[in-house]
Amino acid sequence: MALNYINFPTKVVFRSCKLVPTMIVATLMNKKVFSSAEYLCAFSVCMGLVMFTTADWQLTPSFNPIGLVLVTTSVFADSILPNAQERIFKSGASRLEVTMFTNFFTLIAMTISTLASGDLIGAVEHALRDDQLLFYIIVYTSISYVAISSYMAIVKRFGGVVAICLTTLRK
Repeated sequence: MALNYINFPTKVVFRSCKLVPTMIVATLMNKKVFSSAEYLCAFSVCMGLVMFTTADWQLTPSFNPIGLVLVTTSVFADSILPNAQERIFKSGASRLEVTMFTNFFTLIAMTISTLASGDLIGAVEHALRDDQLLFYIIVYTSISYVAISSYMAIVKRFGGVVAICLTTLRK
């Protein structure tokens, strides 16, 4: 939804900076302690990604306040999720349980937001017209399951901050 109000490079810059908020949420939620050097390193990674992304900007960055609020909310939510997953793992839940829990609430949130934006109806109408779409949905779902399972294994073994660091660095 944020892309309706800001351009893609602006979104990428904001989303690249979620490591620091994830560390802050880990401190508040999971009582993790990070040194000043670790925060400095995380901030440096974020700034490096920002410089890398902005070096390729062809368009003037778009800073509509609504888009900035939406992308900031997304970054904040993304900083909570891996920490919540880590906490659920610590309570003894399995990878499958955490995956189901996470995706169930994501399904509810995405259904509400796409319904509110009108995108859900368009997607359903398109799916009813396109015979090949079922094949693509199955392939996408299969690949997503492998990716999510790998991510959950990282969260379970190393924690949410490491998982976010890896997802940030892969960009």
